[in-house]
Amino acid sequence: MTWTPSEYDLEWSRELFDSLKEEGIWKFSTGMMGMPIGNTNATFTKRRAGMVLTDIHIENFTEQPCLMDRIDKAKICFSKLGIPCKIDSCVETAFLDMVSKK
Repeated sequence: MTWTPSEYDLEWSRELFDSLKEEGIWKFSTGMMGMPIGNTNATFTKRRAGMVLTDIHIENFTEQPCLMDRIDKAKICFSKLGIPCKIDSCVETAFLDMVSKK
């Protein structure tokens, strides 16, 4: 990914991180600006002065690329701030609904 976070993205990420206590969670959904929040989401947990991706819930498979993009952007922001962020081989719970919805 070649995305570069803005100063606002970095400031927002720093404030989020600083607001969380140890084992505090940040959960985000795939809803886009002005659109209803989707059921597809991811959870990061603050652990040992870093962030760890601990849950992925994919309710609507078509939202999966958007979710993965947001996870990658979160990692880029935290890493740029010097905050360790683990997203590989760390998910504790995952849900994938393979039933297509029309």
